[in-house]
Amino acid sequence: RPEVPEDKAWLLVGDCARVEGKDEHNWVRGCPLSKKALLSSLIWYMSK
Repeated sequence: RPEVPEDKAWLLVGDCARVEGKDEHNWVRGCPLSKKALLSSLIWYMSK
């Protein structure tokens, strides 16, 4: 899964994710292959 600082917000953009804030418009490397995989990553990060 992509490494994203905890103080960054996830945004769903198609089947990918990008970081909101200072690095807005920068794509996160290692985007999940599916929305299901992305959701799993979101749940994992939000549960920390």
